[in-house]
Amino acid sequence: RPKVQPRASSTGRSARGTATWYCKTGVSACHHSYPGGFYAAAGPALRVGAWRGRTVRVCAGGSCVNVRLIDWCACGGSRVIDLYSDAFRRLAPLSAGTVRVTVRW
Repeated sequence: RPKVQPRASSTGRSARGTATWYCKTGVSACHHSYPGGFYAAAGPALRVGAWRGRTVRVCAGGSCVNVRLIDWCACGGSRVIDLYSDAFRRLAPLSAGTVRVTVRW
């Protein structure tokens, strides 16, 4: 069954910074509660208003992915979001570890 990305919110807000990844498919227990892979943990810049459950659009270079914010991360420095591995893989190889992104909602 194909993985379907959630539809992103459109409030005109955005944040720029670094994305990292967690929750690897087939390895991490977190995938049992949230299968499908299009989820993320929100850094401080994204935790505005009723942020939990919001869908945001994350873009790096010419690629974008929509993810639902289901958790929060401490996300220090320039890190704005922590993506599930499936979502991160749409933007960069997991081996990159981080990728510069723009997050819009």
